[in-house]
Amino acid sequence: MTLKRVAELANVSVSTASKALKNSFDVSEETRRRVIAAAEECGYFGEKKRISAENRKSSELNIAVVCPEVISPHYSAMVESITTAANKLSYNVVVYNASFDTERYLKILASCFENTKIDAVINLSGYGKDINFGKTPHIVFGKEHPYGSHIFTNLEYGFELIKSANPHWKKVCFASEKLTTSKEASFHNVFVAGEVIVGDGRFENAGISIARKLLEMGSLPDAVICAYDEIAFGLIDTLQKRGISIPDDVEVVGINNVSATKWAFGGVSTLGFNHNEIFDDVLADITSDIKSKSITNREYLITSQFIKRNTTK
Repeated sequence: MTLKRVAELANVSVSTASKALKNSFDVSEETRRRVIAAAEECGYFGEKKRISAENRKSSELNIAVVCPEVISPHYSAMVESITTAANKLSYNVVVYNASFDTERYLKILASCFENTKIDAVINLSGYGKDINFGKTPHIVFGKEHPYGSHIFTNLEYGFELIKSANPHWKKVCFASEKLTTSKEASFHNVFVAGEVIVGDGRFENAGISIARKLLEMGSLPDAVICAYDEIAFGLIDTLQKRGISIPDDVEVVGINNVSATKWAFGGVSTLGFNHNEIFDDVLADITSDIKSKSITNREYLITSQFIKRNTTK
């Protein structure tokens, strides 16, 4: 598919079509959108990617990883797992940080689709799951993807692991923050009578505010499950400074098994996800799709593990 055909479909000159696809400043946004729509319609980007990939060695393939945020040790660890798997194949990894900004996320995904040097996209969020990347492998984390593959965790199963390991719990709270509300439904499906407490701020600051709210309630729950390990850190530190014994007075569990959980407070109990075990398969399947020039929809399950340490009995 030629640039001339794109220009014809967009009803512009070849020169204008070329400028629009290069984001030239002297082409209006309306014209640019019309040219991109025409290019998508006729498969121009897919053809350019195919030619670009065929003209490069397999060791030069580029995998884009679009990340909600890089400040989180959880996402940083996933990026590291992807990079480790890609390095085994001598692939390049390009990381984009969307900062949990939906508009920015969609712009990054669109630019990856248009970029002829991006051969596959691993999207560590459900944002943009409805974008059709054509022949470009697109793997989305967390949600079923109509145009590609998806990676998911069974969080309810993870909560079941925690519950079965602690049958003595009667009153359980879930410590959440503004970006973890999606986990609340899974918590309630397992701990039906459990209470959700949303903290102010993020990470450790959310844990600090939740600890203060618990202390104001007058009676502590048997256990608090925190949406992030970092929330658990702030919660435990604040409770201990107020004379509350962990785990004698209240037990605490984090989620994600970040590296610091092994050492903080003598070891924080946590729900871990074994994402290291899947990315070799993901990269092998991406390679297969690129070589076959076709997309196979697949699903990858990241298994869960409850890791008992010093913050639970």
